[in-house]
Amino acid sequence: ELYASKRESMLKHLKLIENETKRCGEIVKGLLDFSRKEQEDFETKHLHKILQETYELMTHPIKIANINFLTNFRAKTDLIFCSPNQIKQACVAILVNASEAVLENGEIIISTSNPDADSVKIDISDNGIGVPEDDIPHRFEPFFSTKQDTSGIGLGLAIVHGIVKSHNGKIEVKSALARGTTISITLP
Repeated sequence: ELYASKRESMLKHLKLIENETKRCGEIVKGLLDFSRKEQEDFETKHLHKILQETYELMTHPIKIANINFLTNFRAKTDLIFCSPNQIKQACVAILVNASEAVLENGEIIISTSNPDADSVKIDISDNGIGVPEDDIPHRFEPFFSTKQDTSGIGLGLAIVHGIVKSHNGKIEVKSALARGTTISITLP
């Protein structure tokens, strides 16, 4: 009753919001489906070779930002069945986020290990600003972004999550405010 005079206008705007939200959802679904469609491009590759290529690709922009960029490949076995381009894409997205979170004279490290005989784990760690604990469960949701400016639209980590899932892997985030973040990807 209170809004009877504005009811029609409100319903029209709510319908518009609903339709646009569905459209955005379809865009994200399409992007995630696109990343999963490359399964025919899967091959057996050494993860360390893919990570070394990713390191070389990202070294220049990270060094320009005055960030110390290191690798520590400790995994004894690193053979995975994957789409090398997707693994590289996922790591680049994580590294871009890390470089934006690190202040000058910061550090980013890509390391590997074997948590068990059947898997290999990638840790991408930074000593940046960290992620608030309440935000961690939302990091992989489409359009979730903590960036104050417009540099991010919140799709990077959602796509990373889709890539990891399409490789039958798992991804997790550990972070502490003002101490940094580690994103871990475990692959079979």
